[in-house]
Amino acid sequence: MAGSGAPRVLISPKLEAACGHGDGAPCFFTMSHPATGDDVTYLATASTICEVNVHKPSYTSWFVGDSVVEDGSTYLATPMDPLFLILPALERACTRGFCDTETLLEASGLPPCCFYILAKTNLDSVCSSKAVMDQKYYQLDETKTLNWLKTKVENTKNGLRSLRSLGWADAEEGVLLPYAVGLVCEYLPPHRVESLRTYLNVGMEPASPAVAGMPYPVSEVDTQPKRKKLTPAEAAKLKAAESRQLNKAAKAAKEAAGTRKLSGFFKPRAGTNQSA
Repeated sequence: MAGSGAPRVLISPKLEAACGHGDGAPCFFTMSHPATGDDVTYLATASTICEVNVHKPSYTSWFVGDSVVEDGSTYLATPMDPLFLILPALERACTRGFCDTETLLEASGLPPCCFYILAKTNLDSVCSSKAVMDQKYYQLDETKTLNWLKTKVENTKNGLRSLRSLGWADAEEGVLLPYAVGLVCEYLPPHRVESLRTYLNVGMEPASPAVAGMPYPVSEVDTQPKRKKLTPAEAAKLKAAESRQLNKAAKAAKEAAGTRKLSGFFKPRAGTNQSA
């Protein structure tokens, strides 16, 4: 991967030249994230759009062939459903009436290298459509959209259950469903999140860690060291030791209360400055 003339290391699916991209290479572009609105880097190939994330550890470099890549970051390109990027444009352009694909393309903000992917995207999953002559027109359908998102949640649940080594295979529905909904909602604006949770009857509270090995986001992981669980005998022994320490400290304070400073046993000589 290249950027500003410096090499980078990218892990991605098999890359194909993006259609319409002049140099025959995959197309990197920046676009607002559908949930946060922040600028995010994406990668378009001839068949899919990938979200690009970066893992940047400290003090690392890459050895590539006979050269060293100073930037030790790892860029990860993960395929995603283009409908998550198109959904905000559908809300803006195709909610109150039908619009054609050209209008949708202009509203989406996608670069030309993504147009071929958009043309292959099944907009009927979230839209009502009608054909006039050779032109097809679309209007966002709320019921279809919620059913499409429900399918995404179900697919996410199935994917999690396949991660047997992480303990998801035997996860209860009350744990698995909220977690899967949370993952899907990471690509939805707040009003969509609320609609989906209401539709699936899932609260806003995160799932409790009831499954061994459950992969939680870093922000939800307790980084504080855990205290060792003590047996009753060990707890009693620790309490007795703490009590002895407190008694010892109290005794020392009591003895110190009746003592005088060494200077208090001597009277100052006449004519000397006592404040010195």
